[in-house]
Amino acid sequence: IYGEDTTSGCYGIEYNTRTKEYIVCSSGTDTMNYILDEDFNLLRSHQREDPNLDKSKSPYYLKQGMCATPDYVMHVYAGGPIGSYVNQIIVTDWDGNYIQTVKDTIKYEIEDAFFNEEGKCYFIYHQDSGGGYLYEAKMAAWTIKYLPNGGKGTMADSQHYYGTSKAISANAFTRAGYTFAGWKISRKSDGKHLYTNDN
Repeated sequence: IYGEDTTSGCYGIEYNTRTKEYIVCSSGTDTMNYILDEDFNLLRSHQREDPNLDKSKSPYYLKQGMCATPDYVMHVYAGGPIGSYVNQIIVTDWDGNYIQTVKDTIKYEIEDAFFNEEGKCYFIYHQDSGGGYLYEAKMAAWTIKYLPNGGKGTMADSQHYYGTSKAISANAFTRAGYTFAGWKISRKSDGKHLYTNDN
């Protein structure tokens, strides 16, 4: 990996068009992800996302691959017995900070994932009896919870999908003596401020 002697192989490599960096995921015993510059010089590394796997239905998972956007990396894992696979996709940012786990309900073995030019994500599956399947990964989503910040009323959560544009919900909260100025969205996993709008 990155031109040095190593006993590890490589599960995948993805490029960040915004930061001009590569992420390389190793196999083997070091279980690390490596961030490289455009000349493949090592910039930083972080522990792989394996500790976030839910092993309640299968004690063993194999990392199959990954795909990425400039903001997110989706790490693809297959586990479980033949014919009853339990696939998981762990979503992190490029620094390895955990965001969420997507549990796949399709019972074929997941092999990899990729984004097309439109930003849609697809999962590739292998059928044990032969052949394969390609599914659009609409289950790769996150949930926005709306908080009143001192106001009154309730609002339902909204679900949003990677690679798909969708407006957030209009404000339904009220607060006497105040005018709603807009939403501010932060990510629960690390508190990072992601978005502000003005209505």
